[in-house]
Amino acid sequence: MALLLSVIFVATQVQAIALSAEDETEMWSYAKDHMRPCESIAQENYPWYDKAHLLLSDTVCDQALWLDSFFGPDEVSSSDIQSASSLIRISTDYVIRQRESDKIKPRIQASIHLPQISNKLQLLIDGKDDSGNGDNLLNPAGRRQEKSSAAVRYTMFDRDSWDLSFDVGAHFSGGPFTRVRARHYDPWSDNTVFKFTQDLTLEFEDSWYETSRATVDRYLDDVIYRYQLQGKYGEKTDGYEWRATIARIKQLSQRSAIVSFLSVEGATDDPRDEDESEIYRLGFNYRKSVWRPWFTYHLEPQITLPRKFDYKPTYLFIAGIEIQFGKGRRPSHEKISYQSAYDAKPGNSG
Repeated sequence: MALLLSVIFVATQVQAIALSAEDETEMWSYAKDHMRPCESIAQENYPWYDKAHLLLSDTVCDQALWLDSFFGPDEVSSSDIQSASSLIRISTDYVIRQRESDKIKPRIQASIHLPQISNKLQLLIDGKDDSGNGDNLLNPAGRRQEKSSAAVRYTMFDRDSWDLSFDVGAHFSGGPFTRVRARHYDPWSDNTVFKFTQDLTLEFEDSWYETSRATVDRYLDDVIYRYQLQGKYGEKTDGYEWRATIARIKQLSQRSAIVSFLSVEGATDDPRDEDESEIYRLGFNYRKSVWRPWFTYHLEPQITLPRKFDYKPTYLFIAGIEIQFGKGRRPSHEKISYQSAYDAKPGNSG
């Protein structure tokens, strides 16, 4: 991880030297006097928590703009400065499982959007890019997740409905890794979208694995119907690990949405012990922003039928909160896009 940060630091410094001090001063003076992309006006009567949130959001935005200036050209347009942004999401879930102990799951996610280099490099934390396709709502706890990580993504090819990217990063709980990812996006009709993603990951201290995911989204007014198949195979997987999901994503208001889903997952070489993976799930995920646009809570009840409990109904309940800091991104309650499938962009697919 230290090596990765060193590479980023050296690269930014080399590009920064290319800009003269006079040009950089002029650029930032123009941004400060005319654009003010990171400045929030806090009224005197604002409570302390609103002032603190604005301060942290401005700091996050300033860091994104500062980093973007190192990679960008000498001339900075109004749209470039205003679009430079960053987002940090801090969340905590409390998971209650029947027949198992309760758990608290904290999580931090961050993405840095840098318009000067978005077609080449992207900084990711926790392996999340700005998909904006509602996947955050359709992510039931209890399901096996990929390891948390930080990475730099380089997009080698991006044309029409295909893109190819290369990641270099490190897991927070493990060693470094590299990943190659290919994505395909195909609008089947004016309200149906097909997306396919293929990843190949090499973990230097562990093993390799590949992940395939096919998704069909059908948009009907304020409802999305999602059909998804995912598979994973690697050196240390239990054969071919798979998951199938059907979901209905419904926007209730500008601040709330609910997902109902049915899924089944397992593995071709599923071990017959406590690590058995085959499980059926039926659940709902209700998400709403309250109190402030940047403060969100979610509730998720599930009924599961795991093979390790002889398919007996097992109840699971998740309650969580999320706080967002940053600028230039839609609030969490607006993450689902209900536009025409032809208006969506390949870069917005998961």
